[in-house]
Amino acid sequence: MIPLLQAATPARAARYSALMVLLAAFSGCTEPEVMAGNYLTYEHPFNEAAAEKVRKSADELCKQRKQAAIKTRSVCSLTRCFTDYQCVNPKDPLEYIPPAIAPLD
Repeated sequence: MIPLLQAATPARAARYSALMVLLAAFSGCTEPEVMAGNYLTYEHPFNEAAAEKVRKSADELCKQRKQAAIKTRSVCSLTRCFTDYQCVNPKDPLEYIPPAIAPLD
């Protein structure tokens, strides 16, 4: 538990938690909802700005591993999207694209 909250009253703990949620929401940081191995899944609003922010986040996370990010799937409703990325070997990212959507030679 966070040391600041150990001796806090329930009301203070609730205010602190609400403040942390607000700070995270407005900080501009985009973190994946799911991060398992080389796979990243993001939930984001259905707009170009959010999609670009998610792409940059995936690029940065994969770059920390010395890998490249490729988008493997994106499913959207009229308001929300779920977008998946995979961190792959930067020397040959096309080997990770399924044959049905891989470019022809």
